Amino acid sequence: MSNRLERICPRLVELLYCISIANLNLVFLTAELLYPDRSDLYFTAVRSSTSYASGLILLSGMAVSAWAVFQIVRTRFGRRTRIIAIYASVPLILVTPLDFLRRSLDLTVSRIEAALIDETLVAAVVIALVLAAAVGVAVVAVRSSAVTIKLIQAVLIVLAPLAVWNLVQLSWYAVSPDAVKAADGPSANVEAVSRPAAGTAARPGGARARVVWLLIDELDYRLLFEARPQGLELPALDRLRGNAFFATQAQQVGGNTLEAIPKLLTGIRMEQAKAAGQTLLLVKPEDADEFKDIRAFDHIFRALAARRMRMAAVGFYHPYCRLFRAQLRWCQDNFFATVEYARATSLSQALADQARSITPLFRRQNFIEILERSTAAAKALAADRELDFVFLHVAHSHDPAVFDAETRTFSSWRHIAKTVQQGPARYFDGAVLADLFVAELIETMEAAGSWSSTTLILTTDHPWRSSPRYDGEKDRRVPFIVKFAGKRRGLEFSQPFDSIITKALVLALLDGEIDGAQDLAGWIRRYDPAANSSQQAMQGVPASGEQTR
Repeated sequence: MSNRLERICPRLVELLYCISIANLNLVFLTAELLYPDRSDLYFTAVRSSTSYASGLILLSGMAVSAWAVFQIVRTRFGRRTRIIAIYASVPLILVTPLDFLRRSLDLTVSRIEAALIDETLVAAVVIALVLAAAVGVAVVAVRSSAVTIKLIQAVLIVLAPLAVWNLVQLSWYAVSPDAVKAADGPSANVEAVSRPAAGTAARPGGARARVVWLLIDELDYRLLFEARPQGLELPALDRLRGNAFFATQAQQVGGNTLEAIPKLLTGIRMEQAKAAGQTLLLVKPEDADEFKDIRAFDHIFRALAARRMRMAAVGFYHPYCRLFRAQLRWCQDNFFATVEYARATSLSQALADQARSITPLFRRQNFIEILERSTAAAKALAADRELDFVFLHVAHSHDPAVFDAETRTFSSWRHIAKTVQQGPARYFDGAVLADLFVAELIETMEAAGSWSSTTLILTTDHPWRSSPRYDGEKDRRVPFIVKFAGKRRGLEFSQPFDSIITKALVLALLDGEIDGAQDLAGWIRRYDPAANSSQQAMQGVPASGEQTR
């Protein structure tokens, strides 16, 4: 079929080859922009006509570039050189599609229990296999080059209609903002909040301690506090725990971020949670028969809005800005492993973000930018004394490994050799990064004069899930540290309780019901029956497992 087309209109066929090659190399981009399912919409930035215009420029620009190279090779070089060029292009054509297939099949570390600890190593092996296969094909094709070339041409022609259709869709959405809204749903025009939300008012009168809830994703209690590896230093976390309420038996609310966050925000035990659209998170409480929108429950932001509190949030993974726009005064979302980690504000920004999707390292580059972006926003909000409540969900201790604790630098590629040497122990580089972030946060608040008037709650959604691969142990405990405004006396609390109480704790703190670590210990015993070790503890007398510092 390709030979007939080539005889009729050779230039058109060549152009179709090039469009098909470009489409294969931008498969991550076209899949996210043109073929998302409802959960994809939830976990990615809101699309705009700018996003599609950028995608159109990239796809057409890459096709034109490939066509120009094709013309140069065809007109200026001999047959043997052309054949070599075709073979050399095979790995370039296949690397990105195969990496996309690998991720689609979830062929990551969680599925490959071997020495390949790091996801980029898996990608590197895939690339190496592709290159080896390309060399093998080239060796075989030396004797049957005509058959090989025809096979490549046939594959590209078969895929060409999809590539052309993608160009048509990108063009349509680029010039039609209303079509973007219709495709993504009625809330497609929601932006990150950067103004006072409707219904908020001036800060209530009277002295009131503000609360910052710092949730560092996948921060492990056992390995960072109780069984810390020798030589690992976390000075900021150690200083914080020394002057705060420090729980040694706080229990996780869930095993993953999707389900843990709804439980923490609502204080309700959930059986299941599922992303169902751009602005829709459905949750099912343990005592319910059906799923409901999380916004139907009295979540922390709704409860504080009823108290006329000024609130802000920095988010990771979940789209907090879209879910809780009505209550937040300011908000920033950060989306991981997407071609646009945040909604682009300009065509040049969209082009820069999307262009990286061609490379196997773009997920790590994306993650580095998320960490830098969320750090800056978190510091600014935590120091803002006009805010009563600040929720910070950050990912400094989360995979993938992009930080080197020895050099104190980020890198999207230098981690590979170190990962081979250290394996899952690279997690502790992320722990050092989290500690440095806590130190920066405190320093910023002290410089702004807001530290002494702020009660800081530091916890996580779940422990390090890969700890069994590190030392064979798994622990359900999570860090739970509360530094009280104007207080320097610490207390170690060793009775077990469920960290699902955090929402109620925030409300109690802002309502003035708790004033200090001793008050909190008694409040937990009254609030969570699991923390009652004796009738004496029920009466508010310090239990034997409680140590004042």
